[in-house]
Amino acid sequence: MTLSPYWRAGLTLLLTLATAVACRAADDAASTAPEQGKIDLNQPYHCMFTETPVVIDGVLDDPVWQKAPLVSMATYGKRERPLSLTEARMAYDRDYLYVAFKAYDEDIWSYLTERDSSTASEDVLEVFFKTHPERPAYFNFEINALGTVYDAYHVRRAGTPERPQSFFYKRWMRWDCEGLRMAINIHGTLNDPTDRDEYWIMEVAIPFRKAANSPPVRPLPAVVFTTTKSGAA
Repeated sequence: MTLSPYWRAGLTLLLTLATAVACRAADDAASTAPEQGKIDLNQPYHCMFTETPVVIDGVLDDPVWQKAPLVSMATYGKRERPLSLTEARMAYDRDYLYVAFKAYDEDIWSYLTERDSSTASEDVLEVFFKTHPERPAYFNFEINALGTVYDAYHVRRAGTPERPQSFFYKRWMRWDCEGLRMAINIHGTLNDPTDRDEYWIMEVAIPFRKAANSPPVRPLPAVVFTTTKSGAA
């Protein structure tokens, strides 16, 4: 299968969990916290091609998910092991980029339901990628535990003291990804802080044909995952 050089640098995906998840006491998260230390993310993640479309149902039992390499997330910037473990896998076929997340979280919460809400202020999983590695434009998907989508096509990275990056958010979010599919599977009780949840799963299928201003191409199997924490409380 011949793949376009526009994708040669691969995709970079960013997963975000709200700070509320990180603020638990360390002993509460001991059962899910990975071993302390730095995580080496210098090696690319090899994105698998699948002939069989992934069933987007929030259950990670598709054959490709049994074979796709597993990535454990690191905190953004410092690349340290996070308090709560989050895992991800990726695959693609001729029509979609597939991403599967499993995020361990003892208090899963999300309330926003309107499209393009500030979902990053809640428990959220995010995907960012560029189709042209030499150009500044990139795509942004932020999906909370209710399945509420914030999606945007950022023409460029923008931000000055007079006009910070947030000034442009409404402009970029006018783009919607038609055909986006996702499924959420929560092992716990959403929005109930009185009990202890286990984890939540998100499967997402992003259609290549909706990569705005990009040729109809597929990525080379080289992807890097990173993770960060948002400023939510």
